[in-house]
Amino acid sequence: MASSPSRKSRLGLSLPSMVKVAGRLAPKQLIDEGQLALQQMKKKGVQVGVAGAIGAVAAVLLLFMAIALIVAIIAGLSNIFQPWAAALIVAGVFLIIAAILGAIAASRVKAALPLVPEDAIRGIKHDLGVLKEGSAFDPRTLDKDPAEEAKKKAAKQREKAAQAREPKPQGPSYDDLLTRANRRRQHLVELRDGVGEKIDVKAQIADTKARFAADRSAHKAAAAPKSGPSAAQRASALVGTAQEKLDRGVVAFTDNSQPLRDDAAKVLKERWQPLAVMGGSLAAMAYFLKKLGEK
Repeated sequence: MASSPSRKSRLGLSLPSMVKVAGRLAPKQLIDEGQLALQQMKKKGVQVGVAGAIGAVAAVLLLFMAIALIVAIIAGLSNIFQPWAAALIVAGVFLIIAAILGAIAASRVKAALPLVPEDAIRGIKHDLGVLKEGSAFDPRTLDKDPAEEAKKKAAKQREKAAQAREPKPQGPSYDDLLTRANRRRQHLVELRDGVGEKIDVKAQIADTKARFAADRSAHKAAAAPKSGPSAAQRASALVGTAQEKLDRGVVAFTDNSQPLRDDAAKVLKERWQPLAVMGGSLAAMAYFLKKLGEK
């Protein structure tokens, strides 16, 4: 009954007080867990040491057995009947004792495995679970289910057996690699040629000039029936001026750096071609107005 008021008083603390108490208790708990781990490791070390001592005694007895066997062989060779029988009996006794002690040492070492502080590790996991989930934490989740572990082990063994039975995928043959490399090389050649065409400024300028000349010819052919000699001459003069300026702009453009050439050609084309078309249109309009004024 005395623990109930104290529990209520702890639950009635404010949040800063709870944090303060938890901060004071957590280091102490970690220290205790560390001491528990050290004591458990010391205990396991003592067990392993005892097992090692027993094993050492067994090794000494095996050495005695070997000495006795050597003595027996020597005695057997020297005196055929008398000393060697007793030496063989002593060696047999040593062998039996050594086998018993070796079995005891092996069982001790096996009982101490694994050489880790299991209780301390479980306590740390328990503390972390309590800090994370509070009273909702279930300590049973820390204990491994032997049946579940056996199922996992069996599943791993089945998976390894299935992987061992599956045929390993074979890599491509030499002919396949050679064919694939040739196809990839041809693709790279096509890509390189395409990039070269895209960055060839001279070819792009020549194409621009050809398209400009075609547009000029089409415009002259469309404007010829509707205009007299004066309008045609004016349009031709304006177009020639525009062409001359375009050629000079292209010559100046080719002396500039490579990244600016494409943009400069586009600017020249967009600026002078509309001016040439507009000049021809104005000349034709002036001619028609003159004819209308004469009538």
